[in-house]
Amino acid sequence: ELQQHYYILPSNASIMITSATLTKAALTSTTRLLHMYADKMVTIHHSSDHPNIKIGVKKIKHALNSYADLAFLIPTSWKVGGLPSPKFLIFSTAFWKP
Repeated sequence: ELQQHYYILPSNASIMITSATLTKAALTSTTRLLHMYADKMVTIHHSSDHPNIKIGVKKIKHALNSYADLAFLIPTSWKVGGLPSPKFLIFSTAFWKP
């Protein structure tokens, strides 16, 4: 299934693979399936044990296409043209299929 995603991505698309438990074998398999090559790849191994990294799981309450469950990530005080909101990363095991 992963290899199918490679063929629908633009050739200049950046790919970021994240995992808290990715084994060396799984990384090798993933990079092979996505046709990623070491000379064009940056690998960063970093502990998530930092005070500014928070891991959380929330049950979905709203329709997926509403994105309403992600509203908590943007501060209510944020205004267009203001300071950027804090950085965040979303991981989901669900795939959207048109």
